[in-house]
Amino acid sequence: MDVSLSRFSETLLVLGVVLARLLPSANRLSVSWASVVGNRSALEELLPDISSPPKPLPVTKDNRSLKFENKITLRDAVYCYPSSAKAALTGVDFSIQRNTSIGIVGASGAGKTTFLELIAGLIFPQRGSVFIDETPLTPSNAAGWLPKIGYVPQSTYLLEGSVRDNIVFGRELNNSTLEKVIRLARLETFIKSLPEGVDSFVGESGNLLSGGQRQRIGIARALYGQPELLILDEVTSALDVRTERELQKEISSLKGSVTLVAVSHRLDFLNNCDQVIILDNGEIIKKGDYVNCRKYMDGH
Repeated sequence: MDVSLSRFSETLLVLGVVLARLLPSANRLSVSWASVVGNRSALEELLPDISSPPKPLPVTKDNRSLKFENKITLRDAVYCYPSSAKAALTGVDFSIQRNTSIGIVGASGAGKTTFLELIAGLIFPQRGSVFIDETPLTPSNAAGWLPKIGYVPQSTYLLEGSVRDNIVFGRELNNSTLEKVIRLARLETFIKSLPEGVDSFVGESGNLLSGGQRQRIGIARALYGQPELLILDEVTSALDVRTERELQKEISSLKGSVTLVAVSHRLDFLNNCDQVIILDNGEIIKKGDYVNCRKYMDGH
């Protein structure tokens, strides 16, 4: 039968979102995937001889794509991590309209990353629900949601391969899209400085790069998939002020074309967001535009 690597690549992308939250356990997988990429031609010769069809993802009962046409909604969402007696989020109600930009701020432990994981379908509320339009997001249909997401965590997971490998990440190569996301992620100058440009080796888990360079590659990777929902979790934490401002400008250019949810410890990075929410102890204590939230934070 005709079997290609396309389904395998799609599965890898779903796993990539999950691995963004499981970095300490990801090193072995990166080595294995680098071997797959390096031996792609041999695999393509062998795959047609495999008689059995690929197995469905074991974590889901429904891989059909979820439609996202209007909004993402959290309704009375409560989540408590197994290792904690205190809820990370408590009764959160909030809607994110499609193609708007939402900024999230709050102290460490306020529930920011938990909020992101809930709307991404990486975890599920113990009480309340998350809806994509009017469809509840559950463990049984989450695999139909994850491919629509570009998730950039605080620490970017890199393969042991080239810059190009880490941006394309097993998907079909489109040079026009590659050039666009390199520009948007402010990687042009860095790539030009490399001896082999975009084909330069990044080292094991990206150990030849700085934290800021790894983070920008992660942003380019997320954008390469042309996501419907782009999630940025403290992506500026490893960037200098100049690069942060340049990146902020490029991300602002995406407004209206993608739904953006960004967490930042620097409120100024969120000044172009349509709405900002302030989290404290798992609750939304303030929401509004940047100016009103800035005044609130300055007064507290």
